[in-house]
Amino acid sequence: MEKEEKSLRSYFTAQWKPLAVVTVSGIIYNVGMAAGPWFEGQLAQCLLNILEKKTTYFTMVRLALGYVLTIFLVQFMRYLKRLYVRKFANRTILTLRSQLYYALLTGQKQTDIGDVMTKALSDADDCAEGMRKFTTEIFDTGVVMVVYLCMLFAYDWRLTLLVLIFPPLAYVLAAGLKKPVTTSVANAKKATGELNKATLDRTQNALTYRIFGVEDSQNRHYERYLKNYEQKQIKAGVLINVAEPLYYIVSSISFILIIYLGGKNVLGQGWQAWNLAAFSTYLACFGKLAVKSSHAANLFNAVQKAEVSWHRIKPLLNQEAAPTKQVAKSGDLQIKDLAFSWDQKPLLQKVSLTAKPGQIVGITGPVACGKSTLGRIFLEKIPYKGSASLGGQEVKDLLDKVVLCSYQGHQPQLFSASIADNITLGQKEDLTLDQVLGDADLTPDLKEMPNGADTEVGDRAQLLSGGQAARVALARALYFKRPLLVLDDPFASVDEDTAQHILAALKANYQDRITLLISHRLEFFPQLDSVLYLDGDQTRFGTHAELIAESPGYRKLFEGGEPNAK
Repeated sequence: MEKEEKSLRSYFTAQWKPLAVVTVSGIIYNVGMAAGPWFEGQLAQCLLNILEKKTTYFTMVRLALGYVLTIFLVQFMRYLKRLYVRKFANRTILTLRSQLYYALLTGQKQTDIGDVMTKALSDADDCAEGMRKFTTEIFDTGVVMVVYLCMLFAYDWRLTLLVLIFPPLAYVLAAGLKKPVTTSVANAKKATGELNKATLDRTQNALTYRIFGVEDSQNRHYERYLKNYEQKQIKAGVLINVAEPLYYIVSSISFILIIYLGGKNVLGQGWQAWNLAAFSTYLACFGKLAVKSSHAANLFNAVQKAEVSWHRIKPLLNQEAAPTKQVAKSGDLQIKDLAFSWDQKPLLQKVSLTAKPGQIVGITGPVACGKSTLGRIFLEKIPYKGSASLGGQEVKDLLDKVVLCSYQGHQPQLFSASIADNITLGQKEDLTLDQVLGDADLTPDLKEMPNGADTEVGDRAQLLSGGQAARVALARALYFKRPLLVLDDPFASVDEDTAQHILAALKANYQDRITLLISHRLEFFPQLDSVLYLDGDQTRFGTHAELIAESPGYRKLFEGGEPNAK
């Protein structure tokens, strides 16, 4: 099946509901914008009529009340439009980030780490921000400009043809700046990626550089990246931020014609007979049109910036991902006489156990007895002897076809992303994020964090404690439904109450999977369905009570001793 190439249009289509609200509220708001200049002109004329005693103050009051009510409605529509534009942008950012994370995790293409960081953290945001501005300006600029133009032509079509000579020059200027803006933004993005890479290298290898006496030269090398980044960012910022005032100045040249020729209209010497209200309304309308013209021209540059970001991340989003394996079906786990040697030295010997879905099997033993190795036979092909089967099929034969287990390693591997992204990896599973956060006892911690589950964990999870990082990894293992759940020392960094909470959640909520719980903390083992004690040829399997009675090594370990590993 041919892979469909992603396009920016697909993100607009996916968010059609909020965009429908934006369309309706945007049209009402921007058509209503024409009421402002009309009311302002009528109020000015009414004031003059009052001074000339041609009307009363009640006329002014009625106009003022109508003005206030109209502006209230218009501004409410503006609020509604902006709210749903922001919802559209936020959802698009989340979608882009999730797709990028998934592409980086599953894609076959390897990308420079500094460039990847820039793409994942900034390009998606820049692209979505450009889409937001484009959506906003369709109404705040496009629709309202049409309304203003209609009003200007209605008041004096000849004068309008003359004053419209200069605003298009702003678009010509914007088109001329397209290449410099695009180039400067692309160079700034590239410099950011290079600086990220240099920063990672400088921090990760700082000790090595210091030991071998090259720290000063590396500092100078890093300064060059920093200076290049600074120069490229300044150039891009200047081109983007200085452009709009230039566009407005060009568009505003027409004010000279309006004051001169519009004044003639008021004096009865021009093409139309105007009163003060007409002159004020026309002048106000063109002033708003000039501002919108500068916004429209500046929008071209914002869209160009978004295009740069889109072209950088598009290859990642469109690259072929590694084929996704199906999840294995649930079934009984049977291990019989399993053995494994490391560097010709026996590590696992005579390992046998049985377990059914819903059961929790504790795995323990002396240091270096092979506990973690046993857990990893369900993740990768380890040349074991004997048999390990799930649902009657040998594990080593299943690994090429299906995914067998969800895994929490002894040392949690977390990405520099939010807690939620680290757990879900951009995927939707049967369980909800809130459920696994609760089962991993993370909910109380999230209440203390400023952004809850959206809190960033930092590089190598440096913004989390060891216990928090372990529980985030546990929540990820729980989130993905697999027939086997392998937890390698999940209680190592948590207190007894937290461990008890997690164990109770495993018993109550995960009856559809077999849990292999590898741990040195044995105070919870009496609560487990069965226990596997690994100790070379003294390996035993049974209930906690059976092993206490039959295995001196397990009994000593449970009572606080440490048998010698074999």
